[in-house]
Amino acid sequence: MAQISVEVRDITVLGINSGYGHLYFVFESDEGEESIISAGPAGFFPFFGDLDVYSGAPTSDERDGNGDPSDKVKGVKVLDFGERDLEDVWSLLVQHGNQVDAQGLSYVLLDQNSNSTVASLLHMAGIEVSPAIPESDLDLPGLGNLLVFDYTLVGTDSGDVIHGVGGDDTFTGQSGDDLLVGTLGDDLLYGGSGADSLDGGSGSDSLFGDDEADRLKGGSGSDTAFGGDGNDIIIVDTASDLIFEASGEGDRDLVRSNASFFELPFLTSDNDFERASLNAKAGAATLLGNEHDNTLLGNAFDNSLSGGSGDDFLKAFSGDDTLSGGSGLDKLRGQSGDDWLGLDGQDIGFGGVGQDSFEITDPAGAGVAIKDFSGLQFAAGTGESDLVVFAHAPVSGSFDYRGEAAFLADGNSQARFVSDGKIRIDNEGDGVGDFTLRISNLSLAGQLTASDFLWV
Repeated sequence: MAQISVEVRDITVLGINSGYGHLYFVFESDEGEESIISAGPAGFFPFFGDLDVYSGAPTSDERDGNGDPSDKVKGVKVLDFGERDLEDVWSLLVQHGNQVDAQGLSYVLLDQNSNSTVASLLHMAGIEVSPAIPESDLDLPGLGNLLVFDYTLVGTDSGDVIHGVGGDDTFTGQSGDDLLVGTLGDDLLYGGSGADSLDGGSGSDSLFGDDEADRLKGGSGSDTAFGGDGNDIIIVDTASDLIFEASGEGDRDLVRSNASFFELPFLTSDNDFERASLNAKAGAATLLGNEHDNTLLGNAFDNSLSGGSGDDFLKAFSGDDTLSGGSGLDKLRGQSGDDWLGLDGQDIGFGGVGQDSFEITDPAGAGVAIKDFSGLQFAAGTGESDLVVFAHAPVSGSFDYRGEAAFLADGNSQARFVSDGKIRIDNEGDGVGDFTLRISNLSLAGQLTASDFLWV
């Protein structure tokens, strides 16, 4: 059965044990054949010269290829890569070992050495360094020094895990469900086919999801993300992040925002985003839709959600939220908190728990429906009385709620109960109703008072 392990041997100088350890990798194939990745000084004298890496060299009874017998091995740790293909993992380790060798890095006896190389390759493969080191009584200088340069790595046909350190890295996942992490630097991450997870870390990164349902996160910095085919999740951290998803490249893509303000890009041939949500990290944030039929979801803080044009669905959670559907047939849900819902056309508003304000922003107002109004009489003693607000001033400074009585042509704006779930509004005070407002849970004229209405 194939396995990859880290071994440690002691270092002797002129036959004297130095107390220092030398780490290296050993791969044993299914056929029992062994190969190594081992680093050391280019020359005999270890204080000068380059750091050389021997990647994929066959082993013998000398174990690490440096002329030391196997009885000097002081510890072995078999690594756990989960479900990953060990042949493919080894090929990535060898590839990265060759890149380290090609950098011409200086060998530094107690700082940049074989142990640094092993630590860097472990980190690249997504393995935590400390638990992967064999137990021994040897000191391992250089273990905490990850080698930093611009990594360029190409994955395999299986699911790869590739991490950068601090350079401007370029990672290509190929096929398989890959995890590519840029960490620091301005990185280029290509997922390839498969359901990939790409994380740029800090820096101005470019992420390309390609096929299937990918998860793209640029991290801090001004990032650019291309979702590609499949229903992708793109996480934005700043308002300056650029996101692209062409029409037809998935119909359930989701943008998740960690930013305090983010606006979905306008619809073009390169952008076809419909759904967006606010992560908890965004806090009290603003999320704006586009011309599409958007689904916008808030978080537990005080949010402002605006749908723009299109038939939108807006849903807040806890917090005192502001929801505006814009043009189109919109559905707004405030949930808990004291929410403000802006309604026009044939919008539907659901305030939820709390003292909510339903503002009718269209003077014509026909077709607006309020699903859960709790006026003074509805909510007696609860302290959660809602308010219907009309965003246009009455003809005069007064307003009258007529109950079931007929309108009066007295120049005052007025409302009257018509039937279950309906009240009629006279904006002009001319005794003629201008539009009908639907309140689903209204059944009696006495459930409303003049104090439930406000003209502004």
